[in-house]
Amino acid sequence: EARHEAVVSVLGEGIAIITRDGVVELANASAERILGIRAADVVGRRVLDWPWRMFDEDGGELPREAHPVFVALHTGRAQDDTVLGVRRGDTGQRIWVAVNAHPLVRPGETRPHAAVASFRDVTERRRVERLKDQLIATVSHELRTPLTAIRGALDLVLADGAARAERERMLLGMAARNAERLNRLVNDLLDVERIESGAEMLRQAACDAGALVAAAVDGVRPVAEQAGRRLRVESAPAPAQVWA
Repeated sequence: EARHEAVVSVLGEGIAIITRDGVVELANASAERILGIRAADVVGRRVLDWPWRMFDEDGGELPREAHPVFVALHTGRAQDDTVLGVRRGDTGQRIWVAVNAHPLVRPGETRPHAAVASFRDVTERRRVERLKDQLIATVSHELRTPLTAIRGALDLVLADGAARAERERMLLGMAARNAERLNRLVNDLLDVERIESGAEMLRQAACDAGALVAAAVDGVRPVAEQAGRRLRVESAPAPAQVWA
């Protein structure tokens, strides 16, 4: 028992065991630090009596029954979620906590008699992720403006194709295609940001594999030509599609 307590006490993650009746059986030192509680004040008490509040992304308060520990106890299924809570103390600091809750079932029984939960403070990680998303969105929008100007200028020059030599038209066309490619990459970055934020879902469709290959070859053809290499795309006997 002493060895067990020593192992639990030095874990970096907060660990707590809660019975089906909501009574706290164990809370290690990391749980005290992360949740802003004292084990002496909560062990032996029901979780509903904890001075702990939870909120959703919009700041609305959530009922304690929505906590992953309660869901694991009532459904018998492991839960993995992140909740916004208020750490106890004078500051009332709000922190994001990643919670893993696993039900404990005795042999011969079907209902959990308790659940073991781990807690990790992920406030800083979420802050960094939010900054990363803001950076991607800002850079992507900033890139759009010069790319739009470049594409517009190239389109005007190419429109006067009759007055251009064949090699000039080829080089201008290459520049226009790569400007369009950069524009697609910027749009992809913005799409990723929207997908991660939940504002947009991936849409799958049947895509022409030959067209995808040809577009990829066109993108690297200038580099190949500079190296004295020629690239050739050989079409398959029958059209092929990929689900992407």
